Amino acid sequence: MIRNDRKEVASDKVNTIVGKGTFFKGVIKTNGIVRVDGEVEGEIITQADVIVGESGKVKVDIKAANVAIAGSVEGNVDADGKMELRESGTLIGDVKAQHLAIDDGALFKGNCEMKNNGEGSTGKKRKGGLSRLGGNGRQGKLENGSMNDDAANIRIDDSIINEDLIK
Repeated sequence: MIRNDRKEVASDKVNTIVGKGTFFKGVIKTNGIVRVDGEVEGEIITQADVIVGESGKVKVDIKAANVAIAGSVEGNVDADGKMELRESGTLIGDVKAQHLAIDDGALFKGNCEMKNNGEGSTGKKRKGGLSRLGGNGRQGKLENGSMNDDAANIRIDDSIINEDLIK
């Protein structure tokens, strides 16, 4: 007789760790929290959170509930909730998230699509202008002056980026 003892994974604990000095290439698919302090190439898919530590260097597409980046990410991020780019973090790629926070000193190069609570598109347009990101004083400009309720293209104003980060 085969027993099916599947239990729900507690999402408040990290259950997948790629440690510093470790390289992984492929797809990580889990229901729990993923933390990357090493190097990963491929995809990370989880119903919980993804954390990229300061020493983490990843070339992946990420699909998760929430994403926090303190290291380096090349790839697209799709977060059902919040995407945080910490001061030491770098993100080269596009973001889809309900909430976006970018700390001063972080580097973001890509497009951003803001999800609404219901994920549905109403087809309504909002007038553009300036959009404040993360409450940290850094501002982005809307590319075309208008946006859908569920999508926004935001470009960080080059005049407020710390030139030392680009070198």
